[in-house]
Amino acid sequence: MSIFSAIRDRFSRKGARVLRLGSQLGLTPGAPMQLSVVYACVGVLAKAMAMMPLEPYRRDRCGHSSVAPEHPLYRLLALAPNGVVSRYTLIELMVQSMLLRGNAYAYIERGRAGSPAAIHFLPPGDVTVAASAYIDEPPTYTVAGLRDPVPASDMIHVLNYTDDGVNGISTLQHAARSIELAGYANESSTNFYKSGGALAGVISSDVAVTAQQRAEMQQEWTRLSDKGGVAVLARGSKYTPISVTPLDAQLLESRKYGVEDICRFFHVSPQKVFDYTHSSYSTVEATELAFLNDTLLPLIVKFEQEFSRKLFTPAELARGYQCGFNTARLMRADKNGQANYYSKMFNCGVLSVNEIRRDLDLPHIDGGDSHFVQVNLMELPADNRLRNDSSGTVSNENQASDDK
Repeated sequence: MSIFSAIRDRFSRKGARVLRLGSQLGLTPGAPMQLSVVYACVGVLAKAMAMMPLEPYRRDRCGHSSVAPEHPLYRLLALAPNGVVSRYTLIELMVQSMLLRGNAYAYIERGRAGSPAAIHFLPPGDVTVAASAYIDEPPTYTVAGLRDPVPASDMIHVLNYTDDGVNGISTLQHAARSIELAGYANESSTNFYKSGGALAGVISSDVAVTAQQRAEMQQEWTRLSDKGGVAVLARGSKYTPISVTPLDAQLLESRKYGVEDICRFFHVSPQKVFDYTHSSYSTVEATELAFLNDTLLPLIVKFEQEFSRKLFTPAELARGYQCGFNTARLMRADKNGQANYYSKMFNCGVLSVNEIRRDLDLPHIDGGDSHFVQVNLMELPADNRLRNDSSGTVSNENQASDDK
């Protein structure tokens, strides 16, 4: 056995132990998504990634990038990766699979010339990864329904967390205990309201009662507790609760903590899952910026690099072709921020009118391709001495001559 095989076996045993831990905690495959906070975290990440346009770009020698609509991959990336799903659905499925299963797979179907003809999403359960025994060789993939192994060049593989670079680890495995505690809190709250808010307790009596009387009192109390109503006790009887209320047990507080704790695992702010307990307008505005920079940007880079290195040939990569998400789509909801951004980009000559109109899905206008800069500033002379201006002001140099 080679050293790489031993390392791989060790990681495999570690991954199996994590899976068994999740099973012992009672996590079935679909149970975490029944928690609203997990559903919201996965949904907000998947939808945010899917709504951004994915297009081929080409970077020139000066480092400027522009969309390459003439490239054959443009239709696959921007519109329809295959004849079944849209680009939005493909990216959404891959992000969900990466977060919930640890791995996202997409099979690249190539034409006769070897160029990509379609991109198909594959469920993680249908794919088996076989790592190579050598460090410089990529893994191969076995797909259910395909006779031959799929080479790494034909398989887009996006990993969530990984400790070996081959197999991904889902966020749910790391957050198993927090998700389980949140599930228990939800179940406890559900059972409390199912019982009509009734509490367990003891009915005591100052007088002796027979076994039949005890059974009748218990039956009547249970019936009223399930349906709701007022119980009338016999003379000398009193009811003493023995269980604490949800507030005393801090059930609501534990559910709030569960939301925050699970959000930490997904790197999503609680405000993004509609928890506005500790938020204001300024914090929500800052949250949107942090969501793009801290949460989405790592995912964007991860998907862009994997798509680029698998879809483009080495010659195309050398010519500057790459896949990229257009993050401008995320700014459309914030009109004030959008207007401020485009105003500054236009005033400093970075964007033209037509480039701004293109981002806003507005038609092209004549004369809108020019770039403008403000001219109310001038360069300070290198010798830091003033010159005569049109109003006849004397410069420092002339003033010094007159003094002599």
